[in-house]
Amino acid sequence: MLDQYVKSAHGFLVMFALNDKRSLRDAEYYIERVHTWTDSGKKPMILVGNKKDLCETERQVHPKEIQELANKYNIPCTMEASGKTAENVQNAFFTLAEMAYCSYTELFAKLEKGKSIVADEKKKKCSVM
Repeated sequence: MLDQYVKSAHGFLVMFALNDKRSLRDAEYYIERVHTWTDSGKKPMILVGNKKDLCETERQVHPKEIQELANKYNIPCTMEASGKTAENVQNAFFTLAEMAYCSYTELFAKLEKGKSIVADEKKKKCSVM
């Protein structure tokens, strides 16, 4: 039944905990399922690391690992958020909604030109930390 939900979805916000490396592996599992059940990479997806508010010593997942996973699956947007402080939570949903709304041609043209697809146009690419 999950595959039916995935096939009918307009986009995916894949979240994992920055203080739990296992959750990043779990996120990869779900990303693989999305690619299996849909036309690989044809639906908008954002990779979001939660618990940004934790101190650096509690962090188990580092930006390089996040970007490597995003590159592996051609996920154009990664960000870090905090459910506790609400930092970037709204931005994640707005970004995903914009990605779902835009045609892929328009989306990738923006990214190739170095324009942001997030609300803050001062950013040069979609990586919000």
